[in-house]
Amino acid sequence: MKLLLRRWSKFLDHIARLTDAESVFESLTTAETALFGSKSIQISETFYHLGQIEQLKGNYHLSKKMFLESLDISENHYGNLANFDAAYTLYALGQIDSSLGDNSEAEKYFRKSLEIEETLYGTRDKPSIAATLVALGQSVIDRGNYNEAKILFLESLEIQKKHHPTSEHQNVAAILHELGRVASKLGHHTEAKKLYLESLEIKLKVFGTREHPSVASTLYVVGQNASYLGDYHEAKILFIECLEIKEKYYGTRDHPEMAVTIHELASTLFNLGDYQEAQKLYQECLDIQVKWYGTREHPSVAATISALGRTTSTLGDYVSAKVFYLESLELQEKLYGTKVHPRVAATMYTLAQLASNVEDYEGAKRIYIDVWIFGLKYTVLVIIRTRL
Repeated sequence: MKLLLRRWSKFLDHIARLTDAESVFESLTTAETALFGSKSIQISETFYHLGQIEQLKGNYHLSKKMFLESLDISENHYGNLANFDAAYTLYALGQIDSSLGDNSEAEKYFRKSLEIEETLYGTRDKPSIAATLVALGQSVIDRGNYNEAKILFLESLEIQKKHHPTSEHQNVAAILHELGRVASKLGHHTEAKKLYLESLEIKLKVFGTREHPSVASTLYVVGQNASYLGDYHEAKILFIECLEIKEKYYGTRDHPEMAVTIHELASTLFNLGDYQEAQKLYQECLDIQVKWYGTREHPSVAATISALGRTTSTLGDYVSAKVFYLESLELQEKLYGTKVHPRVAATMYTLAQLASNVEDYEGAKRIYIDVWIFGLKYTVLVIIRTRL
């Protein structure tokens, strides 16, 4: 009976009827606690599935709590973390921290999960290891290590192609998608577009429809690519389609995954000169982010506040723009723990431009000098890190 309940709940996950699935697992938790005790391995598994459900709903903090509880029970049961249950839970925790913007912590979880899996399998030539390599690659992309990310993605692609010789598999498509991201980050937008379209073609064959969240994720990056190449009208069409697919899937716009696309659509409308609509969308994005992250101290929130500053400045409201920029700067300094960071420098530069717009030329001059000094310091840091 328990197995049937689990299978039914997983099925509900896939069709996004998450409330029903959650109630099944909560009932199961109560029954298992009565039968086996609160620290049984059965309870660990149920906490893991509850964590998955909360993750799909976008409740990342609650999801993390569930996964940590599952990991703690698993470690107590086995006496260590050298087991597949722990490896999968560490992987899930990495996904959560990545969603919360803590890529450094996410990377640690993914590396630990990879280490355990490799030890247990005695090889890296396994599909689950290929998945962990992709997740690790995504984390190192976010800290700017594009070459390491590319190596990880290519290794993962090689493993997947061994297990799926036709290459027409969603896992192969997912890796091509990530390789496109790397190419884009390196400024190779034509190569990125080719990889994205190859990924999209496979996904359409696999899923048989465009109305799938995985297809939406590729439409999103194709839209980003079009934006990088200056084709804002094409980008707008793609972002709107992406939003429509995601809204059908989640049943609401009030979800962190929706916020990401809303932000990109707002940026595209800004580039098309539709500043009023861009401002409305940035504000919607900010409201969603603050609600779901539970704090304003998040890289995505800081980026959205900065974008609101840029939009209000363009609309001529320099007073409001300054408030937005100063908050974004304060958040960035807290998040990155230093003023010597490209994003901090970029926000300071916009503050200098704003000072010039209100004819505060002395203030602008001081900020420009600070930006120049920070730029020199950052260059020195990069050189030192490269030589170490």
